[in-house]
Amino acid sequence: MTDELDRNVSTNIFPFIAREVRNYVTFRQRQKYKFEIIDQFNSDFDLVADVYKLGESKSFISLGEQPAFFNIRNSETDIYKTQNFLKPFIDAVTGVELLVFGIKKNDVDWLADNLKIRYTNWEISYVDLTDNLSNIKKNFRKRYKSLINNGLRALHSEIFYGENMTEKQLDKFRELHARAAGRVTRKMETWLQQLKQIREKYGFCVFLYENNTLVNATLVSCGRGGAYYQVGANHPDFKTNYYSHTAIYLCIEFCKKIGLDFLVLDQVKKQFVDNLTDKEKSIRHFKLGFARSSVELPLFFK
Repeated sequence: MTDELDRNVSTNIFPFIAREVRNYVTFRQRQKYKFEIIDQFNSDFDLVADVYKLGESKSFISLGEQPAFFNIRNSETDIYKTQNFLKPFIDAVTGVELLVFGIKKNDVDWLADNLKIRYTNWEISYVDLTDNLSNIKKNFRKRYKSLINNGLRALHSEIFYGENMTEKQLDKFRELHARAAGRVTRKMETWLQQLKQIREKYGFCVFLYENNTLVNATLVSCGRGGAYYQVGANHPDFKTNYYSHTAIYLCIEFCKKIGLDFLVLDQVKKQFVDNLTDKEKSIRHFKLGFARSSVELPLFFK
């Protein structure tokens, strides 16, 4: 496997990337990282999360690089029932990031106290997928529509969902991401965790090609009801301005296809909304051109 990785990496352009792909961890070492996907669903609740275990003492609930998704589906559900549902999962791990949908504001403090967990309020911006695609597109920022149309005409796309996502595709994404950032910024275990998500259909990946060159890769995690944008990267040597617009649009289309109700594109702590860096503001502005709905939700953590 290592030899195959060596052949696939462009060593003459980014030697440090090739070195990281070879030496950081090989896929033969995958067994040291233990991932389990939680998928619990009933008439009251929907919980989709990754449990990441490193050794015997540390374990963490999240969903890739985003918080895990917990939805109280029934607004009349008793808060004690919610506590009893969540407690075994929270008590079993050393770390938690859990975004809670559907909870009444008056119940947040009580639930946090009784679960012995802290929380902070986050502003969540999302695309409402319950409407038809034509109406969803009408809500996009005006200039996005022509950019998306240009991208759909000029680019070839692939979507990986399930077993068609392979280690080879993961390597391509990792190399593109490192090129775009100028360095390796994500841990190998995060990539492996998200490969598992996609292969078990708790996520999908969009690739865009221009003249057979991979120019954008975008990864989304998903549960039963909704999805999270996780990570995306554009090729730094191609300056066309519609790659990300086209990728997000294809993600929206695919979320609709598999029956999801929303796609979260942006999340930020409520108290930090007015104190973002210029780069963070720019990224958020781009995402909010798609994500025209927003809500304030508690994020539980320990």
